[in-house]
Amino acid sequence: MKMNIKETKQGFVETIENGIVEKLVCEYSESGDSKCTVYFCNQMRRTLNVKCSVFNRQYGIPITEDGSMLFVGSWEDGLFAYSIISGKVLWQFRPGKIRNIFVYQDHIIAARAYSSVVKIDINTGKLLAEIKSGTLEHIFNLGFHYVFAVTMSGKHCIIDIEKMLIVKKYDTKIINPLCCLSLMIQDVVLQNNKLTISGIEEYPQKTYNPKIFAKGEYFSRIIDNEFKDY
Repeated sequence: MKMNIKETKQGFVETIENGIVEKLVCEYSESGDSKCTVYFCNQMRRTLNVKCSVFNRQYGIPITEDGSMLFVGSWEDGLFAYSIISGKVLWQFRPGKIRNIFVYQDHIIAARAYSSVVKIDINTGKLLAEIKSGTLEHIFNLGFHYVFAVTMSGKHCIIDIEKMLIVKKYDTKIINPLCCLSLMIQDVVLQNNKLTISGIEEYPQKTYNPKIFAKGEYFSRIIDNEFKDY
């Protein structure tokens, strides 16, 4: 399932290709009570009242591949699962600080900022497994059954989401070889057994001068040349 995201006057439009859902249009609000309209390929549409806000612009609102459910994460109230057909809340998972949400066939993987990576039953909202970390920021979907976590206990990690185990850790020197005082990872890609990270880095330690403003620079680097299936 391939997803394209683009900006419109209504907000973000998430287009799901080769599925029964054509697009999802969200009217984000500051209050957290918003409307999402799901457009189907047969020209039917369904508008839902959902608990989403401008917070969700960053992380999106994923939909199951069969177009039956959508998921909204919030900082205050946790993760909500909605039936697209009825518009009703199917379940709510607490607590909050939900950032990234990845949808699989029978479960969901979500990041709880500065707390944990959780695996949730897609039908019941029941917690299946959890990896705790007070330093977790974001997770990136690598495909297969892996996610890349930034950071856990001071390390950047590969998590096997089937086993819910950390299978590999990367030292800070590998992620940040220039010892930049500010580094933001924006994307992580696993392809041909090579793991590549990209983003913005600022203030290399060797050239840092607090009196001089240094503009951030884009970077892309391979951090693992021989990634293997664990």
